[in-house]
Amino acid sequence: MQIFVRFLGFCALGVCLSLVPLGAKAASAKYQDLSNELLQRAETAIKANPALVAAVKGQSVAKEIDKEIDREIDAKTIEPIHELLVQAMAANPKNAAAYFVLAELAFAQKDDADASRFVATALQIDPTLRDAYVLQGRAELRRGEIDIARDALNQLTSLCGSCSQSAELSDLIENYDGEARMAQKSMPKKGKAANDADATSPSTSEPSTE
Repeated sequence: MQIFVRFLGFCALGVCLSLVPLGAKAASAKYQDLSNELLQRAETAIKANPALVAAVKGQSVAKEIDKEIDREIDAKTIEPIHELLVQAMAANPKNAAAYFVLAELAFAQKDDADASRFVATALQIDPTLRDAYVLQGRAELRRGEIDIARDALNQLTSLCGSCSQSAELSDLIENYDGEARMAQKSMPKKGKAANDADATSPSTSEPSTE
């Protein structure tokens, strides 16, 4: 993703307003309002695309649905939303929600490394974002980082106990563990079958002439 390249470009053009001394609380509030307005426009654009919503929420399970979603969230769909988020972060780099939405978009595009990085930034800014912990867990599970996902669940449980987000992430981890156990159970059978086949197959080695 070229998101941070564009971000630096906006800064060079003077849009990175947070680097300019604001001088007054009113000015600071103005840029925060601008950032929130841009974020809202980005979220509205996401909600207007059902395929993108499904991808963001991880609801695409069938291959046919995945293919359809991929067609519906091409660059023409994503790019304008990226630009809104870049401008939102330029106006207020402490806008945790903007980083969270950016992480959602990365997750929807199956870019789990960027999703993990952006959601981690969002949580550094605001560690009370419950949905961000769920997204972090989902992205890490898809990367196979079960320990990071469990850590996200522990932090979320400490934050909100048995809230809906905690229950959702717990279920995701439990399902992941279940699938991993099933995979492990099937491996010894495959290994045994392979060994048995090797044992019964005729030797192709040449007899020693020594």
